[in-house]
Amino acid sequence: MSWSLIAIPLCTALWDEEATAWLAAQDVRGLAGPVAPHPLPTVEQFLAVVEQQGLLGVAWFEVEGGAPNAGMRRWDPMALDAIPGQYLGEVSLDPPRPKRRSIEDLPPPGRPPALTLQSPIAYLGFRKPDPLAVFKLAVELARRSGPLFVFDDNMIYLRVAAAGGDARALAAP
Repeated sequence: MSWSLIAIPLCTALWDEEATAWLAAQDVRGLAGPVAPHPLPTVEQFLAVVEQQGLLGVAWFEVEGGAPNAGMRRWDPMALDAIPGQYLGEVSLDPPRPKRRSIEDLPPPGRPPALTLQSPIAYLGFRKPDPLAVFKLAVELARRSGPLFVFDDNMIYLRVAAAGGDARALAAP
């Protein structure tokens, strides 16, 4: 397993024909054919799943007017062995970004603006996670907003988490 896992919603707004063809040509566990159009998950849905599943991690994102650590339970490094399958690692959430046409389209330097609870999520990043925790989250989030393509930073670990999927089977090497 790699250092990081990334999840991207399989949403027609994010996947053009070329990307869809590439995905279909890969050996992706859990891919069951074409994906119906669906909305992107929201920050609120993400946080609800984290709480429902009893997951914990460190938020590398801010929610406007939100609680510290975006309301996620923080982890106790001394207790990690006692809670396998619950640690998401350091979590990044990013909204969709417009296509850039030139260098002038780049955002200004500094911290990204805080997300709102209704912000759509186009990218979920997990640094040093327990893979089972990520797949618990992804399978439950898929019930609410459609399947997610989950992969590692080496593009070796390729999975699609869909509603009703088996998180343990997806997390297995």
